[in-house]
Amino acid sequence: MPKRVVYFGLGSMLATMFESEEATALLQSCSSALEKLARNYPVVVVFHVTGLPDGCVLPKVDVAVSKSFITYSGFIPHAWLFNKCSLIVTHGGAGSVHAALQYALPADQPDRAEAASIVVLPCSAQSDQPMWGDLM
Repeated sequence: MPKRVVYFGLGSMLATMFESEEATALLQSCSSALEKLARNYPVVVVFHVTGLPDGCVLPKVDVAVSKSFITYSGFIPHAWLFNKCSLIVTHGGAGSVHAALQYALPADQPDRAEAASIVVLPCSAQSDQPMWGDLM
């Protein structure tokens, strides 16, 4: 079974919407879920963590299955990464959603057999993120 690529990123929301302790707890919860996924399926998880609040602690990742890999990453171009993903989890910012729709769908991409799943986790009800989540 080939490795699936999973992208998880909340853009600048970790620094702007969460206090340090909240961001650390959110990252720990998400890391635990991604670890479970990685134990059951051969995946490469790219965890985008640009713009962390001061004092935020990145969780230690323990993947027991050698066929999987989880990494924390700073900036990574959506145009390069999203067309390789099977799952894209984003905060629902307009740029992330548009890039996911542009690069994660098989139209005009002969190498891509199937579309990626796109999941939106809105971080702010006072933004356009819930709308993008509803549209996905």
